[in-house]
Amino acid sequence: CSAGMSSTPEATKRRPGPDASPMALARQSGLGLTVPKPPTVNPFINQTPPLSGIRACTLGITGLTLLPVRLSLSVVNIGLIAVFSNLASMFLTPEDLERDPLSTVRRAVRSPIWYLMRFQLFLLGYHWIDIKGRAAPRKEAPVLIANHTSFVDPLYMATFHAAAPVSRAENATMPVIGGIIKAFQTLFVNRAGSPEERLAIKEKIGRRAADDRMPHLLIFPEATCTNGRAVISFKLGAFAPLRPVQPVTITYPLHGGFDHSWVHGGPGLLTIFLSLMTQFSNSMQVRYLPVIKPDPPAKGVAEGSTAHVVAFARKAQLAMAEAMGVPATQHSFLDVILGGEAVKRQYPPGAVVPELEAFRDVLKLDIKAASKMLEAFVKADTDKDGCLDEHEWVEFFVKRNEASLSPADSAIHREQLRSLFATLDTSESGKLDFREFLSGLAILTGRSKADPSAIFRALFRAITVGKGATVGRQQFESLARRAFPESDPADAGAAFDAARGDASEVDEEAFVAYLSKRAELVDAYRTALLDVTVDPKRAAAPPGGEGRCSAAPSARVAPE
Repeated sequence: CSAGMSSTPEATKRRPGPDASPMALARQSGLGLTVPKPPTVNPFINQTPPLSGIRACTLGITGLTLLPVRLSLSVVNIGLIAVFSNLASMFLTPEDLERDPLSTVRRAVRSPIWYLMRFQLFLLGYHWIDIKGRAAPRKEAPVLIANHTSFVDPLYMATFHAAAPVSRAENATMPVIGGIIKAFQTLFVNRAGSPEERLAIKEKIGRRAADDRMPHLLIFPEATCTNGRAVISFKLGAFAPLRPVQPVTITYPLHGGFDHSWVHGGPGLLTIFLSLMTQFSNSMQVRYLPVIKPDPPAKGVAEGSTAHVVAFARKAQLAMAEAMGVPATQHSFLDVILGGEAVKRQYPPGAVVPELEAFRDVLKLDIKAASKMLEAFVKADTDKDGCLDEHEWVEFFVKRNEASLSPADSAIHREQLRSLFATLDTSESGKLDFREFLSGLAILTGRSKADPSAIFRALFRAITVGKGATVGRQQFESLARRAFPESDPADAGAAFDAARGDASEVDEEAFVAYLSKRAELVDAYRTALLDVTVDPKRAAAPPGGEGRCSAAPSARVAPE
């Protein structure tokens, strides 16, 4: 029900060049705050079309003839890769790998791996790879960065560059796999939780990038898999040392209609592996872009500061997006986490990809708060079609306290909710997608980075029915009674009189001035309008079923 959320190929057709900065394409939220324009693509949706009759027959033939041969050879080939890798890395700890390059003997033992991995690519259908450009010498660009679509990306980079990836420390102890990744002198890091751990990772990457004895460092800065229809926001680890990087773009033109991106809503790893083997040939295009160096920091920005590193990462992201002919978006791993939360609730993950990073400049919105609002959205969407209509919106918020309201207050509450729905419906579609729901509730719950009075103004616009510029006695007193149901009814009238002053009704400036002096009322007034507390006892989960606005229902989450 929102732009860019469709899973059809037409809706996600590539367009040349990157998007402008999200804020350059901003629009009014309807509550007085400028929010980013919705994304035009969803990078976390698999694009494989429904299986046609001809395609099914072809797969049946190759599955009976080609697949058994390739699969048998792959088992032997991967076994040999594991043997040589484990021999080359035997008795080495992650600390050993970080300190010194592999010895001449270990490199000799490892050398057959490159031929075996190229053979594995051949078995996967990559008989010929379209490559343009070449990798720069390590002294010119110690770090290689690439977009990430599936397990084939690191297989290519390992085959042609012996590049050392960055991996979680616990992977070093995995049976068989641990030996394989250690043979590439992988840089093992702990999960970044605290600022100290993030600093430690930055220092590790910096030391490795500065050591010209070591192989290229390979980083996938998107930190998750996408479908290649966009270049999403980059993690800063590859750019924090401010060393030159060389971008590499890896794309896979659809061959036979199969999209092997490893994203939620798509096939799993084993299915992708087997599907590639059932295709006689597959296509891969690799482009090596010019080396990118950090620009001098802007005026007022310290060298090496977060702002400086972000500018460097953004420069690389835009270069890769332009080379691929796709937009550069502000999607991130946070959106993947949110998609996972949707899957847990048996909700279509493609309907809840709000591009959280794009809100960073205007909202104080973390994944915990976004997950809470997602839970409310899922409960409100009773037909699970990926969006809310006016009826679903009103009923969800009214039913929380309607039993305790008088008929008059209940009617006013419904009227205000309908008016607020129209205000939040910036696309004027008659429906709210999750992005509109999220941004509207975030503003009303005080998560705006704007002036503190922004929530006062947002609340005023929320309770102003229709196009009115003022709030009358009846509407104001109803809000006050709902906010403080145990208080004396006369108190609501006194509150209205205090807010309006000498005027007959309360305009926006008077409302802001009143709440500025009585800030303790804000949360009560907001809750009286929109209670976003997610309580399973008060709001039952909606029934299942795929609806008209869903975007790739699935029970699978992006793997990384």
